[in-house]
Amino acid sequence: MADFIGSKCVICNEYIKAGDDVVVCPDCGTPYHRACYQHEGKCINTELHETGGSWQDVRRQEQQEDACEDKKICPVCGAENKPHSFVCEKCGEFFIKGDGINEHSGAGPQQPFGGMAFDPNDPFCGMDPEEKFEQDVELGEIAEYVNTNKLYYLSFFKRLKETGRKISMNIICLFFPQLYFANRKMLLMTVLTVIFTTVMYIPSCIIDMAALGMADNLTSLATSSSFKALACAASYLNLGFEILLCLFANWIYYRHVIKRVKQIKDNSESLYDAHKVIRVSGGTSVLSVVIALAAQILLLFLLVLFVSHI
Repeated sequence: MADFIGSKCVICNEYIKAGDDVVVCPDCGTPYHRACYQHEGKCINTELHETGGSWQDVRRQEQQEDACEDKKICPVCGAENKPHSFVCEKCGEFFIKGDGINEHSGAGPQQPFGGMAFDPNDPFCGMDPEEKFEQDVELGEIAEYVNTNKLYYLSFFKRLKETGRKISMNIICLFFPQLYFANRKMLLMTVLTVIFTTVMYIPSCIIDMAALGMADNLTSLATSSSFKALACAASYLNLGFEILLCLFANWIYYRHVIKRVKQIKDNSESLYDAHKVIRVSGGTSVLSVVIALAAQILLLFLLVLFVSHI
């Protein structure tokens, strides 16, 4: 069925998508949705039957016509897209396939992956900037707020909108969730993550300091089996917390973006003013990362200092 994805069913005139139930005429090779074929009860491509032609010739002609009309057909949902689109405007599917990279210079469309063209100057990565998300937030406004790595986030946000799937991989959050949230200017999540990871480290800190002779008054506590079990449980709890963030951080960021853009629009006197604030408020912040890292180091230092004086 993979060979028929993106082709039109000549009965309903809709594109064949991945997962569709397809039947093929044994005489001319024309593909149909099974339901369409059963409704007609026969192949209706009579012209091919009369001339002895084959469906393959018809499909090549349609592809040439689509190319002339500057359309790119999504292989998953069948939607028509701009010729330079990275991802489908409807379902967010990546068009880019292959590993080959061709270097080009100058402005205009380029072909860095597998010969797929795109416009590097398009701030919306080939997507519709007026597409509505939650609370009347448009894709163009989301793109302005995200600012960096827009292709990755916009495609995920579109998939989330279409499918409702919240899970995706964010490897940075598996190791440094507080730094990821700080970089994306998510203050509340940064504070919560710094506090949680620091608190979860307290039992292990006491055990380590007692082993080094830096907390003699807590040696009996640190060497007890129950406290070691507590330290182990805290470590696993922290690992589970980081795994959850790894899986849901992009969804959390999506909720943050929608909320912040909506707040900015509600508090601005005009849409023009709102867009100026959106561009400044979003993006990433290296300074926030440095502050978050310094804050956690300070908390750990204060924790060590406190334990050593108990």
